[in-house]
Amino acid sequence: MRRFLAFATLSSVLACWVFGATGSACAADAEVNALLDKGQSLYDSGKYAEALPIVEQAAALAERRLGAHDVDRAMALLLLGRTCTSMGDFQRAHELFTRSVAFFEKAPQYGPNHPTIYASLNNLAEVYQKLGDYPMAEQAARRGVAVNEKHPEVGPQHFQTAAAAEALASVLEGKGDYAEAEDLLQRALTIKQKHFGAESPEVAFTLHQLASLYYNKGDYDRALPLHPRVIALREKAHGPDHPRLAISINNYARLYRMMGEYEKAEPLQRRALRILQKALPAGHPQVAHALSNVGELLMSVGKNDEARPLFQESADLRKKALGTAHPLTATSLHNLAVAAAGLGDWQAAAAAADDARRTIRRYVARVLPSLSDREQIQFLKVRDEANLHGMLSLGLARADDPRIAGLSAGWLANAKSVGQEAAAERVLVAREGNDPAAAKLADELTGVRRQLAALRQAVTSSADSKDLLRKIDELEQQERSLIRSLGIAVPWVEKDDPWVGIDAIRKALPAGSVFVDIARFAVRDFAHVARQGTPFNPFLPARYAAWIVPPAGVGDVRVVDLGDANRIDGLIDAARAKLAAHSEPQGAIATAGEGAAEKELAAAMAPLAQLTIQPILKAATAVAGAAPKELVISADGALWLVPFAALPLEDGRYAIETTALRLVTSGRDLVDPAAAERRSKAVGKPLIMAAPDFDSSSPGRATGPGAGRRAVSPIGRPLTTHRLPKVDPLPGTLDEAQAVAPSVGLLADAQPDVFTGADATEARFKSVSRPPVAILATHGFFLPDQQLEKKLLLALQRGNDGGSRGLTDSQGEALENPLTRCGLLFAGCNRAASSSASDATEDGVLTGLEIIGCDLRGTKLVVLSACQTGLGDVAPGQGVSGLRQAFQLAGARSVVSTLWSVPDRETAELSAAMFANLAAGKTTSDALRQAQVDMINARRRQREAAHPIFWASFNVTGQ
Repeated sequence: MRRFLAFATLSSVLACWVFGATGSACAADAEVNALLDKGQSLYDSGKYAEALPIVEQAAALAERRLGAHDVDRAMALLLLGRTCTSMGDFQRAHELFTRSVAFFEKAPQYGPNHPTIYASLNNLAEVYQKLGDYPMAEQAARRGVAVNEKHPEVGPQHFQTAAAAEALASVLEGKGDYAEAEDLLQRALTIKQKHFGAESPEVAFTLHQLASLYYNKGDYDRALPLHPRVIALREKAHGPDHPRLAISINNYARLYRMMGEYEKAEPLQRRALRILQKALPAGHPQVAHALSNVGELLMSVGKNDEARPLFQESADLRKKALGTAHPLTATSLHNLAVAAAGLGDWQAAAAAADDARRTIRRYVARVLPSLSDREQIQFLKVRDEANLHGMLSLGLARADDPRIAGLSAGWLANAKSVGQEAAAERVLVAREGNDPAAAKLADELTGVRRQLAALRQAVTSSADSKDLLRKIDELEQQERSLIRSLGIAVPWVEKDDPWVGIDAIRKALPAGSVFVDIARFAVRDFAHVARQGTPFNPFLPARYAAWIVPPAGVGDVRVVDLGDANRIDGLIDAARAKLAAHSEPQGAIATAGEGAAEKELAAAMAPLAQLTIQPILKAATAVAGAAPKELVISADGALWLVPFAALPLEDGRYAIETTALRLVTSGRDLVDPAAAERRSKAVGKPLIMAAPDFDSSSPGRATGPGAGRRAVSPIGRPLTTHRLPKVDPLPGTLDEAQAVAPSVGLLADAQPDVFTGADATEARFKSVSRPPVAILATHGFFLPDQQLEKKLLLALQRGNDGGSRGLTDSQGEALENPLTRCGLLFAGCNRAASSSASDATEDGVLTGLEIIGCDLRGTKLVVLSACQTGLGDVAPGQGVSGLRQAFQLAGARSVVSTLWSVPDRETAELSAAMFANLAAGKTTSDALRQAQVDMINARRRQREAAHPIFWASFNVTGQ
C-alpha cells in the first residue's frame, strides 16, 4: 500500500515522503485507514474538535492491531499530535511527536537520517516553539532540514526540504534572527512555486510567513501587499470559515493597526475573532491571541472599557493553555494592566502588572541561559522593554501610593542585569553540576570565547583581515551552537521561584542603609488616544526615576521623579568632560591651581547634583526617619558613569562626606540565593598583580620601567574587531603592590602571591582559584556603546555574511555581549596577537566575558586599580555590564573599581588606606569612604583644596 503523510508542520497538507516506497512492516488495517482518512478530512476542514475523537480512536486501534514498525502507527501519532496542537494541547502533542520521532529512529526500514522523520521533527519544533523552548525547537528544525538536504532522493530543492526550511524559519523568526529566516523563506517560496504553482495553498502558507516576518522586522511596505494575496488564496482553498484564513485576516488587521489605519483594521480584527471563536474550542490559545489583538485595537482608540474584559479573558485563557511562565501570558497581563490604568483603576492595574512581571521573570530565568547573547538582547530589548517601561510608568504615575510604589520597586529589581546573569549561569550550572557532558560543553564554550577574544586583537589592517574575519565568523557560529547545546543539556527550570521580592531586599538591608534603585525609561501616557492615520505611540520622552527603599520596618518605599533623561545625560556629559579636561597636563589643575579647578568643577556638577543626589538624599532621609549612613545605589543609563561621591550638596560638602556609598547592579544582588552559593569559601591565597610588562613576548621577560597613567581612551572598532592601541608601563603600581601587601595579608590571614612584570599574565590570573582577595593594578579599557537604530530598536544584519549574525547596531556591526567590550590588560598585550586559532588563547587582554568563566567563589574583594574599570556598556534598563559585574558574576562579593584615569601616587595612597581600614574591620564601603574622607581632609590641610580627580574615581560595587 502507498500512503502520503499529510500533516507537515504549519504548511498543512503538504505531501511528504511516500512511505510505501520503502515498504511497510505489515499489512495496513482497513479500519485504521478509514478512521485516519476521516480524521484527516475533518482536520483539513478546520474541524479540530470533531477530528480529535476519531483520530484518538484510530491511534488506539493502531496501537493494538498493528506491528511495532507499521508506519500507520506513526501516522496516527502524527495526526493526533497535529490535532492536539491545533486544539492548543501542546503538552500532549509534545509527547505524541516525541513518540513518532522515536518510531522512525528505531524502525529498520527508516532510521534517524531517513527523510520520513522530518514531519515528526517539524511538528516537534513547532510545539517546542509554542512552549517557549527555542533551543530544542531549533535543534529539531535544523535536523529536519538536514535529513532532507543530505538524502540523495530528496535534496536541497525538494518541496519537502522547503517545508522543513519553513519550520526552521518560524523558530528563527521567534528568536529574532530575521535575516536567516528570510533567506529560508525565500528559498522555500522559490521551490514551492516551481513545484505547486504560484496560486497554491502551499505557496499561500509561505507568503503568510513572509508577511509575518516583514511585520515583525518593521518592514510594513513589504508586508502590506502580501496579505490580500494570502487571504484570497486561503479563502479559495479552505472556504470563509477556516481557522487558517482567520489567522491571515488577523495578521492583516494587526498590520493596519500598526500603520494607524484603525478603521480598516477593526472589521478585519473582529471577523478573525468570530471565525476562530466559531471554529475552535473556547479555551484555545489562538482565540486568546485574537482577543488580545482586538483589545489592543480598542485600547489604541481610547476604548479601554471595551478592551479590558478582552484582555482579562485572553490572560485567563493563556494562563490555562500556556502556563504562568510564558511571554504571551505576560503580554495579556501587561495589556490588562494598561487598560485598567487608562480607566483609573490603579490597584487593579498594579495587580495585573505584578502578575505580568512575575510571569516574565519566570520565563527569563528558564529560557535566557539557553539563548545566545544576541537572542537575549532581542528578547529583552524588543520583546519586553516597552512592557517594562509601561509598568515602571505605572509606578511613577502613582508615586504617592505606598502599595504601588513597593510593587513597582520589585518589578525594577527583577528586571535589571538578567542577561548578563544568564550568561554567567551557563558556566556556573555546568561547572557545579553532575553532568559531565554539560561541563564539557561549558569548557568548550569558554575555549571558543578565549579564541575569539584573542583573534579580535589580531586584526590590525584590512590587508590581513580577510582570513581572520572568516575564522572569527566560524568561531561565532560555533559559540552559538555550543550555547544552544548547553541550553539543551542543562535543565534551566528552577526549583524555586526566581522572583526576589522587595520585602526580601528590605530585610537584607543593614540598619541605617537605604537602597536606591534608579531607572531610565520612556514614560507611558495611559490616557493617550491615537488619531486615525497616526500610529499608536503612547510613550513620552524618557525620564530618570529613583525607587527609595528603606530597611524592613522603617517607612514605605517612595518613588522620586528625577527629571528629563536627556537633560540629565547632558549634565553627566558636561561634568565628565570637565573632569577629563582638568586631568590633562595643561588642564585647570595645572594652570589655575587645585583650588580654582575644584570650584569650577563644583559649579559644573551642581546642576547634576540638584537633580540626582540631593533629592535622593532628601527622600532617603524622609523614608528612613534619619539621614542614611549608607546609600546602596543601583544606577541606570549614563548615571553609572557618575562619581556620586563627588556630587556637591547644598551645604557645600561632597556626598561622600555625609554618607557611605555602595553600588549594586540590581536589588537582587542583596539577597540573591544563587550569588550566595557562588560565594562559597575561598581556597587560595590573596593575589596581587601589578605593573605588567605589556611588551613582554614570553613569561619571565621584563623591560625597564617607564612612566604612565592608568588610562586607555575609549576607542573605535576597526574591522569589527577589538584591536587596542599599545599602552605604556605603570611603575606606580609597583609601589601600590608593596604598600598594600601587609594589609592584604592581615585581612586574608595569609601572605599574598604577588606577580609583576612578565609574570603578571592573563593566563596566570585565569589559573588562580578562589583567592580571598585579588588586586589587579593595570590598565583597563572599554569600547564605546553600541547604538541601536531608534526606529526598529535592533537593526538587521544587511551585509554579506549570510545572515548568520542577524542583529546589528547603527554602524552595521554585529551586536555583541557587552562583557566582550571591556577588560584588563596584562603582560604581553602590546605584542601582535597570533592569527592562529589553535594558540589564540593568551593575548594579554582579559575581557569581561572571560572573567565570568573564572572561579572566584569565596573571593571577598576584587580591587581593579586601573583606569575606567567601572565603566562598561551603558544599557538603560539592564544596568551596567562592565568589569565589576563580571567579577561579581564569577563569584566575587565586592568589587572596587575606577571611573577615570587615576594618578599613580594618589591611587597607591588611597589603596593603602582603604586596606588598612578593611584590616581594622570596616565594611568595604566604610573603608573606602574613610580613605576618601581622610584624603579630602589631608589635601585641604595641605593645599586648601581637594579636587575629586584625586580621590573620587574609586567606588564599591557589591556587598
